[in-house]
Amino acid sequence: MTPADEALRTATGHDRAAEALETWIPAAAPRRPPAPGGQHLVRVRMCPRTASAPWADAVLRSLPTVVAVGEVRTPAGRVPAEAVLRGSELSAVERDYRVIRALEHDSGSLTSSLRA
Repeated sequence: MTPADEALRTATGHDRAAEALETWIPAAAPRRPPAPGGQHLVRVRMCPRTASAPWADAVLRSLPTVVAVGEVRTPAGRVPAEAVLRGSELSAVERDYRVIRALEHDSGSLTSSLRA
């Protein structure tokens, strides 16, 4: 289970892997009660080009609504592949989501101009 999967399970009370298995193999134990509501949750997949930037991990982990970062191993080392954002205020989650997407856009522009 990735850190992102664990954060989703903690925030929602649902385990995607267990629930997928339960569709094929019925669970012996009763389902868990639903997690408390009032939280906004977003799973963000990172653009590989942005994720491999040296500053990506530090910036990502500094965002206030980021509760988990999933990493992948590359020849350059471990880089962030996804993040889970969670907060009681939708505007805070959306702000951090927009920061991530803006970094991806700016990173793409920078990479394109360096190749020219």
